[in-house]
Amino acid sequence: MKNFTDRFVKLAAALGGALLDILVTPNDPPDPATVKPTVEGFAAGTGSHSSVVVGNRQQAATFDVLIRRKGETNWTVAKTGSGKSLDVFVALTTPGVPEVLQVRIQLEKNNLEYGMLSDTIFITINP
Repeated sequence: MKNFTDRFVKLAAALGGALLDILVTPNDPPDPATVKPTVEGFAAGTGSHSSVVVGNRQQAATFDVLIRRKGETNWTVAKTGSGKSLDVFVALTTPGVPEVLQVRIQLEKNNLEYGMLSDTIFITINP
């Protein structure tokens, strides 16, 4: 094997690196229709907030954290982020009473929606 490796290196050097350019091809960008972010939620013990960790962002520059309260049909943007994790503060519907929220992520690239919505998770917000 060493003999093969030595010959390969000599050949690559003789070709001025052209062989290496042929062997190393850039990755194709992901198909936006197949990009689906992952989301994990972590409720704080107090303070009416939680943290979300977003994975599989691919080429998305930002993401929206969408929430929906019990009994509501519409989703609202709670916060927009650009890193891997984000703290989200939400006013409780009834002060002093914990509240369960549905949470999902929408990725964005160039200020346009990118990819699919994440799965919906549930987070309990504590007073």
